[in-house]
Amino acid sequence: MVNQKAKLHALAALDRSISKHETFLKKSHIKSRRQCPLGKQRDRSDHVEVLPGTLAHADTRRAASEYLINSLLTQHAKTKGSRRRTFLATFAWDEGIVPVDQTKLPLLKPLFQKVYKALMEFGLSGVIVIDFSLFDPEDIPPYIHIHFHAICWTYDKQFRHSSASKALCKRRAFKNLRFKSVNIRSRKEAANLFPFKDSPLYTYVFKNLHKDQTKASIAWLGQYLWAAPAATKRVVMDHETSKGRIVNFANSENAERLHLEVERLMAQLPVQCCIAGVDAGCAIRREWKKKMREWTGRSIQADSSNRAPRISKARHLKKKRRNRSSRLLNTALQAIHAR
Repeated sequence: MVNQKAKLHALAALDRSISKHETFLKKSHIKSRRQCPLGKQRDRSDHVEVLPGTLAHADTRRAASEYLINSLLTQHAKTKGSRRRTFLATFAWDEGIVPVDQTKLPLLKPLFQKVYKALMEFGLSGVIVIDFSLFDPEDIPPYIHIHFHAICWTYDKQFRHSSASKALCKRRAFKNLRFKSVNIRSRKEAANLFPFKDSPLYTYVFKNLHKDQTKASIAWLGQYLWAAPAATKRVVMDHETSKGRIVNFANSENAERLHLEVERLMAQLPVQCCIAGVDAGCAIRREWKKKMREWTGRSIQADSSNRAPRISKARHLKKKRRNRSSRLLNTALQAIHAR
């Protein structure tokens, strides 16, 4: 029962991030309608077609999170009692920066490979998922930052996550001029850092401190990997260290535009291309992909059955001419009867 509660609370947090992202999209659509002059056709550049199975599809994102949480909790139950330690690793370097006006995704495979090699080098198994952040800096134009999160684990007692983070940050492969490019946190530290203070999961954990919170934190990290980009961010620089820390920026003028552009990028990305496995994490990825293929097939079938049947252009024009002829005939008959 604890598994189910932890999963439901984690998914509630995921729904919150999705609803925040969708709120910004609605604001963007409303703004474009207001800016359109009366009597003119509205520009449809703000319209993004979102298909089931893509990262922009809210139900697909929720299913992806739920299946990953199930797999992680199942694996935790099998390895309970072992000396396995779990971590959350974040990789965010300059190569993932995408200008806000860029309409196509960059090549993702080389980026995935860098993260994969780094985790393998330190003997970590895990699951890597792509993520998008929205930045609105003061000194440069707004941009979207593609980065990666990984839930990873090891049985090695000698592994020190802080030393691994420092070593990876110094490498040219993970160069970041504005903030720390690689951050590996322990499971407990990461789970305590990210939950909203008014979230059901936060309340659940602090009401049950006498219980083992491993399942709750693993469920939280499982949804965090699939959380939607909910807030615009800004880097606050520390002039002494010449590095910065990321803070949420609530008063961004470009928030609606950034959310619309990231939606356009995510709509091009099939959800099955967003995940990679490392060592023992490959088994979790295979199981997850199998379930997602089945879910996507059911979702596409349901979506196509709910849509109205498409009419070809020739049939549409033929029907239009027929309707026009019948109207003219009715008008002529009415005129005859009026005499």
